[in-house]
Amino acid sequence: MGPIYYIVIALPCTVGAMTLAILHIYKHLLNYTEPTFQRYIVRIIFMVPVYALMSFLSLFLNKSAIYFNSIREM
Repeated sequence: MGPIYYIVIALPCTVGAMTLAILHIYKHLLNYTEPTFQRYIVRIIFMVPVYALMSFLSLFLNKSAIYFNSIREM
């Protein structure tokens, strides 16, 4: 486990990034007018919550960081 002040700063940043990305994905899917472009846009935006969560878990659980880094790199 990393220092507590790193976790205190990283947690709201992770939650904020995930919230904004999921909201953005929801709005794209709600107004799905250009399927050929929006499919790729949604895939790219989906990388934000995955990367944020895996990075936070790597910080929080140092012993298992190699597994989270592997998931993040896929």
